[in-house]
Amino acid sequence: MNAHRLALLGAATGGASALAILAFSRLIEAPGIEVLGVCIGLRLFAMCNGADLTVYVLPGLLFGVPFAGVFLASGRLSLPGGIVFGLTSVIANAAAVAASLAARDLLGHVVHGPLQLAVTGAIGGAVGGGLLALGVRRLLVPLAWMRPWAVGTALGLLLALWETGVGMFAFYILWQAGYAAALAGVPPRRSD
Repeated sequence: MNAHRLALLGAATGGASALAILAFSRLIEAPGIEVLGVCIGLRLFAMCNGADLTVYVLPGLLFGVPFAGVFLASGRLSLPGGIVFGLTSVIANAAAVAASLAARDLLGHVVHGPLQLAVTGAIGGAVGGGLLALGVRRLLVPLAWMRPWAVGTALGLLLALWETGVGMFAFYILWQAGYAAALAGVPPRRSD
C-alpha cells in the first residue's frame, strides 16, 4: 500500500480524533483507580481523579475503523479481520493512554514540563504502538511488527507538543499519520 496515502488518511483521522475529543470531552469520565500506588487516571493535588474516556476510546476508534475499511477494501483483511483490527486499535489506544498517565504519575516528581510529556508519551507510544503492531502482524501477515512499534514509540515523544500552541491537534495528526505510514507495504492476504 502507498505510504503517502496511508499517511494522509492517518492525518485526517488524527485531526478527527482531536476534534472529537474537544467536542465530547468530559461527557463520560471513568473513575480514577490506584493500582500498586500508581494512579490510572489523573493525579491532581495528591488525589487520583477520573480520566476522560473520550481520550481513551475515540482516537483508537477513529483510526481503527477507517483503516480497517481501507484494508478490507484492498483485500488485505477479511471482514472478521477488519472488526478485530478496529477493536485492537481501540484497545491499543486505551492502553497507550493508561500507560502514559501511569508513567506520568510515577515520574512526575523526577521530570517536569515538556520533557515529562515526551518521556511519558514515548512510554505510551511503545505500549499502544506495540499492541497495535502485534495485532496488525497477526492480521496483516507478514508485516514486521518492529517497524510500527518503533515508529509508535518515537512518535510518542511528540506528546510534548500537547502543551504548546499547536497542542493536541499536532500530536494526533502527526502520530496517526506517521503510524499509518509505518503500515505501508502490507501485501494482500493469502486466499485459502
